Amino acid sequence: IDCEEGYMVEQDICVCGLENCRTCEDVPARCTECNLDYVFDVNSMCVMDCGTLASPLNGAIILNTTTAGSTASYSCIGGYTLDGSAQRVCQADGQWSSREPTCICLLNCQNGGTRDALCTECSCAPDYSGDICQDCTLENCVGCTGIPAVCTACETGYAVNNGLCDCTLDNCRTCEGTPPVCRQCADGYTINQADAALCDCTLENCLDC
Repeated sequence: IDCEEGYMVEQDICVCGLENCRTCEDVPARCTECNLDYVFDVNSMCVMDCGTLASPLNGAIILNTTTAGSTASYSCIGGYTLDGSAQRVCQADGQWSSREPTCICLLNCQNGGTRDALCTECSCAPDYSGDICQDCTLENCVGCTGIPAVCTACETGYAVNNGLCDCTLDNCRTCEGTPPVCRQCADGYTINQADAALCDCTLENCLDC
């Protein structure tokens, strides 16, 4: 049996002979329906189709075609970075190369802080502040840890006591500032008028106590 152009013999009849084509018509043959998982390209040839792809959460995808050799390009919105390949290619086996990438928030809130849904700011736990909750707000404390916060290091003139910073001025009950000045002396002492960091003994006729 001799078949016309674009057709071939199969079980003693002429059938469509175009590659990856299920049915065709006319002479020379013109494909009218591609095989399963194949689609028409711009030249009306049947090519493998990898299927469409979705944009990642908080990102975007540029995808013009889904046939073999097509490229998908991924990107993320501000505040996010791409985890995975920025490009995927439709392969001859009908599968997209590599795994689907995701967009990860760059904002890393510290010390128990939580970030908002837009990945733009942190909500800090008590006793912490700063863009990423990096600063301890306990009075006279320069370093703290945990929730609730416990001070681990104090400013000059103060010392850690039960997670807080206590004044270390002699005979002073409460002090403030850096370096500290006394605001309330212990019983039997009064603040020195010339130097507020000192507490003078008030016992009558006593030079030192």
